[in-house]
Amino acid sequence: MLALFENPRLRGGIHAEEHKAETSGVPIALDMPLPKKLYIPVQQHVGKPAEPLVKVGEKVLKGQLLAYSQGTISAPVHAPSSGEIADVMDFPAPHPSALPIRTIIIETDGLDQWQPLKAPDDPFALPAEEICALVGAAGVVGLGGAVFPSAVKLDLGRKNKIHTLLINAGE
Repeated sequence: MLALFENPRLRGGIHAEEHKAETSGVPIALDMPLPKKLYIPVQQHVGKPAEPLVKVGEKVLKGQLLAYSQGTISAPVHAPSSGEIADVMDFPAPHPSALPIRTIIIETDGLDQWQPLKAPDDPFALPAEEICALVGAAGVVGLGGAVFPSAVKLDLGRKNKIHTLLINAGE
């Protein structure tokens, strides 16, 4: 029975050299050009996929809502850059299964132009319900394997009368 609780050492496997020294002093390149096309799957999380609301030929701005959430465990999807909707189609998922998934394709215009954004005047004065709604509308999700919608967790905290919100913005 004790063998179940021992810490076995894994043997074998691949032990590739890390080569961290080569890039440890090199800054991250931030001047990469925009791709000509962006493929945005509307199923980026556990739960129901977002429902596309844009049409082929429509002009979109960075940050614009492309697909709205459906149900409690779902998250909206926004445009990562400005351009024109080239297609809304089933496309192989960026996942080992490569199953077809609804995908919005944007032909970028190179401008990377944002839609007008409105921040709350005083976010510290917002009621908890409004914070949950804003986080949900923004499509904020965790970056673990499930890409779980953050608004769901925030709402659980609100309902359980949690008084402090800590944000780990490292993700």
